[in-house]
Parts: sequence; C-alpha cells; structure tokens
Amino acid sequence: MRAPFSRLHDATVFAVDATEAQLVVSSQEPVVEVEIDGSVASAQVHAGIAVVELTGLAPATTYSARISGIAESLRFTTRAHFGETLASFATISDIHVGLEEFGIMRRLADTEPGQTLRSARAAVSEATAWGARTLLIKGDITQDGQASEWSAAPQIFSKADPNLDIVATVGNHDVKKCREIEPRIAIEGLTGSFDAVQVRSLPGVEVLLVDTTITAAGHGRIQAADMELIIELARGTDDAVFIGFHHNLQRTPLPWFWPPGITPNNWKPLVAELDQRTAPTILSSGHTHRNRLHRLGRTGRVSFTEVSSTSDFPGVWAGYEVTEQGVRQTTRRIADPNTLRWSENAKRAVSGVWPRWSIGRLEDRCVDATYR
Repeated sequence: MRAPFSRLHDATVFAVDATEAQLVVSSQEPVVEVEIDGSVASAQVHAGIAVVELTGLAPATTYSARISGIAESLRFTTRAHFGETLASFATISDIHVGLEEFGIMRRLADTEPGQTLRSARAAVSEATAWGARTLLIKGDITQDGQASEWSAAPQIFSKADPNLDIVATVGNHDVKKCREIEPRIAIEGLTGSFDAVQVRSLPGVEVLLVDTTITAAGHGRIQAADMELIIELARGTDDAVFIGFHHNLQRTPLPWFWPPGITPNNWKPLVAELDQRTAPTILSSGHTHRNRLHRLGRTGRVSFTEVSSTSDFPGVWAGYEVTEQGVRQTTRRIADPNTLRWSENAKRAVSGVWPRWSIGRLEDRCVDATYR
C-alpha cells in the first residue's frame, strides 16, 4: 500500500486513515482554520505550528483543503475502509527521561526541564483518547539508566487511564555501563512484570514485545531462545502478528548510519519463517528516531516499520487498528502545545538536517499489513 502524499511549502498531511487526517501547518497567526467540504476545523498555533485534526471524512475520497493564509489548496486522499475494529493498541519509544538537550556536537538545550517526560505523557494521553487499550513502550525509557530517571518515569502515566495495559521493554540507553539500576527490575517496578518476550493476545492479533538489548552495547540481538519462542507463537496462530523491538533491523551487515541495530544474519532467519505465513506480520522498532517502511522476506509480505521518538522532532506515537483485513498503522504527531514547542526547536538539530532524516514519507508513517 502506498498512501497518498500531499505537501505545500507550509502545510503537510502528516497522518491519514479512512475517516481522519492530521495536518501540520506553519503560520504566524494565532489560529489556523481549515475549510473542507463546507466544514471548518481550527487549531491554535504554538511555536509557529498548528496541528489540525480533521474528522468525519469519507474513506477512499480525495479532498481539497483550503487553509487560512495559504492561497493554494492542499489535496489528499483518505485510505480505504479497513473493516470493523477488533482491537486497538499503540506504541511509543525513545522517551529518554533525563535528556535535557538534543543534537550532535552543537546541542540544543531544553529551556523547560522535564520536557521528555511531558512529551511522553502527552503521547500516552493522545493515544488513549484515540482508543488504545494496550500501550507498548519499545525501549530507551531513560537516557542513562540513572536511579533518578527511573524514579521519574512513572510520571509518564500520571494522567493515563488506570485500566491501560502497559507493556515495556528496555533499550540500549537503559542498559548503559553507567546505569545505576538493573533495567529489567526497573521495568517490573514500572509496569508490574517483565519478560524477554512479552505477549498480549488481542482480538485478531498476537502482540509481542521483545528485549533485543545487549548489556552495555549500543547494537542489539534477538537471542536464540527468544527467536524460537517467537516462531512457535507465530506458527500457532492464524491471526495477525505484531512484534515490537527496540533495535532496528539493519539492512546491511555493517551499519551505514548510526546507531547500529540488529544484523541481517541475526534477523533474516526469523523473517524467513514469518514470510511463510498467510496472515499479516508487522515488525516495528524505535532506536533510529526516524519513520520508515520496509517490506521484507522473499515475498515482501513482512512489513517492518521504524517509528520515531517522543523526545525530539517530529515527536510521535503510533496507533494500530486490527480488523479482519489485517493491521493498520497510523503514526501521528503529538499535538500537545508544550511538546510542539520543544519538537519544533529540535528541528534545528544537526545543522537543520534532522527533519530530512526523521520525518519520513506519508507511506512510511501510514501502513497497512493485510491477509494474502
């Protein structure tokens, strides 16, 4: 599935599904208005950015949105109807509690300490308001595994629904040599339990969250026993399978960008097994702080998505709808004003090149994995 991509010089379609779209508009006005089919939606501008949520749209329909202050209309097409929702869950990653600056060499300082916590808390709030009942955290909860960072981490859920099922794993930042707390014990204190492979059986999908960390190392690995368990679980169901990792799946034996992930000789045997399934399979990671879609396996039927972080630009969470057709991923930008102020500031990282790396294309963020 190639989702439609639309962009003007100061307006972008960031997310789109069958009945909703999220527009990001640059403006110096206090309020942005979007007129579409005679209806008007508006949003406050924060840090020169407005995130406009359009709802009640028709599936598989092309719209022309007129945006205040922009002469040209923004055209986009909604995705096809995907069926009745059986289950909804969401993911976030790379929270980096304790990080107060961002960038390479020339670091951008956070003018409001605790921004990483606030951004993650906003992502959780928006994901649950959307309808997620299960939340997966794909690692790098802390910046350095310090005791103060882990003690602050529960603030992420201070406004969350008490019935929200939270499943978390660790990332390379949590297992640094300088860590003060054993991260697996810290996860148990945060969510109540921890296993190398954590499983949630939801209607229409088996959801797995896998620990791929190597203590005191930046790269990752799927342990042999964990791979055997994943394959056994995948073989044992006719439902869709979603597998969350922290580390990305490297496409080449040697990494061509930083940070390194999981090498092909480690992940390819798993993908070869998953490629034989007729039910949809999505693998999804964090770690790279970017949004990308890859089709893996001999048939290309295994979808692998990299989903960027809550802690820097563009600042996202990903929602997943499960239906009889498969699994639909929609990655949305965190719309909270405080998060927008920081994420827009983080655009300037790496001499302003960071957005080209992190944001990805619309089809990288909005992905369908369907039955054969």
